[in-house]
Amino acid sequence: MRRGGTAMAWRWKLALVLLASCSPRARTPIASEGPSPSSAAPEAPSEAAIAPSASPPAAPSTSASTSPPRAASPGLVVLRGEHRVFEAPRWKSDVIGVLRAGQHVPLRSPDPYVAPDAERCAGGWSQVAPRGFVCVDANVTRDPEHPEARAAREVLPRDVAAPYRYGRALGSARYRRLPDRAAVASPTKRPLPDSAASEALPVASDALVAFFAERDGPLTDPVNAYPGMKLAFARRFDRNGQRWLVTHNLLLLPAEAVDLAPDPAPRPVAFDDVPLPLAKVLTETTRLDDQGRALPGAAKLSSGSLVALADPPIAWRGGQSLVLLADGGALANRDVSVFVRRPPPRAAAPGQKWVHVSVMQGALIAYQGDEPLFGAVISPGLHGVTQDAELRSPPGLYRVNAKWRTSDMGGRAGQGSYVTRAVPWVAYYDGSYALHGAWWHDAFGHPRSHGCINLTPADAKHLFDWLDPTLPEGWHAVRADHAHLGTLVWVTP
Repeated sequence: MRRGGTAMAWRWKLALVLLASCSPRARTPIASEGPSPSSAAPEAPSEAAIAPSASPPAAPSTSASTSPPRAASPGLVVLRGEHRVFEAPRWKSDVIGVLRAGQHVPLRSPDPYVAPDAERCAGGWSQVAPRGFVCVDANVTRDPEHPEARAAREVLPRDVAAPYRYGRALGSARYRRLPDRAAVASPTKRPLPDSAASEALPVASDALVAFFAERDGPLTDPVNAYPGMKLAFARRFDRNGQRWLVTHNLLLLPAEAVDLAPDPAPRPVAFDDVPLPLAKVLTETTRLDDQGRALPGAAKLSSGSLVALADPPIAWRGGQSLVLLADGGALANRDVSVFVRRPPPRAAAPGQKWVHVSVMQGALIAYQGDEPLFGAVISPGLHGVTQDAELRSPPGLYRVNAKWRTSDMGGRAGQGSYVTRAVPWVAYYDGSYALHGAWWHDAFGHPRSHGCINLTPADAKHLFDWLDPTLPEGWHAVRADHAHLGTLVWVTP
């Protein structure tokens, strides 16, 4: 079963991802043509409650900042939202990538592209590196110090496991500009979060604070941050006795209206010098004998332990699925994720990259040809691979067709709607099914998602950087094509 819509398919004629999702009934990314400006993603009216967890953001500097980072030049900078990169200077050409507000993309030539094949564009077409064309309209500037460009640059995703600091709203307006203290509404009545949690966010520059103080237009965004909305934050600052958190899309929330997710311990992403098959312990467990019976005085294995396995490693004994250990004894299969070496799929060329995902074992292994390189514990869809189930992860052989640094994801599942902002390190491989980081739960190794393959943010970043196609410098998203093939993704039960 494939989801509705053809966005993210091989002909990726994509304006921008409005709201992607792992749910079959979700509103999937849409395609459009013509010189229409990008716009922010719409909000879903409510969100499924999911137990909080966190991704491991790198510890940024918390020292006061008086000036924003400067962009290199010459190049182009997008001012608002997202902007398309076309394969050719024509509106009906394939979209091969997306630029995000604040990102600086270098040019192949400083001069506008003038040729008979170029269609009309307000400011002319420019050739961006390493390939493609961008229409230089009112949403694009060559001035890296344009006020909107400087503001957007401060909320760009960082090139670390957690590109933003994430959290859940407690119920508040989302402010477009700085209000008077008296105009700030109190959050929905709930215990206030720890205000010290925001200290890990870098301080906004004086220029960014001035941007919010001087911004024109409505005071608030039309859609409030409803309780439970998952949000991404890039900066913080204090003004008139109030701490403000700056979202990834340049909105403000009072710090007391946000429950920031805690920072978990980093997780290893590679199995260095550990032969397959092996198991990673998901929760503290006790060693059993090879028939699944308890061993008196057996030592406990802690969560995260790596254990060498017998080959074959899995057996059904004593009415339960067991994982057999290389040195004798066993563990309950439910307590571990199992990593087993596989030969490449027939579609893989010799030496080619490919990824194997075992839904039932909650495990992913990245290969180069016959050689396993690294692995990760994953969370597949809640319904596993059950045929026609709503929240399943469909088995099959796919290719990565697009990669996004961050992508808004949402839709409908079960009885409710959900939306998650700036999901990190997203690699789409089948419609809106994707490999991506998940900060909002810590149930890796167990079914948890709406159908996508969830990884820890650290594992997702490691995998994202390794997967093809390569994301060019200054781009927010890239589409795979016949000249830049995506990595094979083999999903099996």
